[in-house]
Amino acid sequence: MMEYVWRSAREWSVEDRVLPVGVGVPRTRFADGCFDAVYSTTALEMIRGLEGEEKYQECLAEVLRLGPLFGMGEPMHLDVELPEDLAPLVTNGRDAWVDCFATIGELVDAFKSVGFEVLESGYAHDA
Repeated sequence: MMEYVWRSAREWSVEDRVLPVGVGVPRTRFADGCFDAVYSTTALEMIRGLEGEEKYQECLAEVLRLGPLFGMGEPMHLDVELPEDLAPLVTNGRDAWVDCFATIGELVDAFKSVGFEVLESGYAHDA
């Protein structure tokens, strides 16, 4: 993902304004407000699923502390039942993936609960 960000930044001629950083949350060790914007993809949902909602909200609060604008892309589910043929793939084992996925409403509520103002949310058209 880091290489993809660098490649995209070069394509768009903004490489002097983009700093891809791979960090763990909630303890990033960055100063408050040190970024203009933060983007996370396919990472935070695993915290919710594997460590619970409280830890997930702790991580969201850490991201809010880092900068005024946050964008995120992560797998989620529509407000429908999990298809039977997929259930075994995400519900079996010690760390079941089914708990990682949330609806847009659940994510918006989680973000608002730690102080974010949600400007836009939605499902990707090709998801």
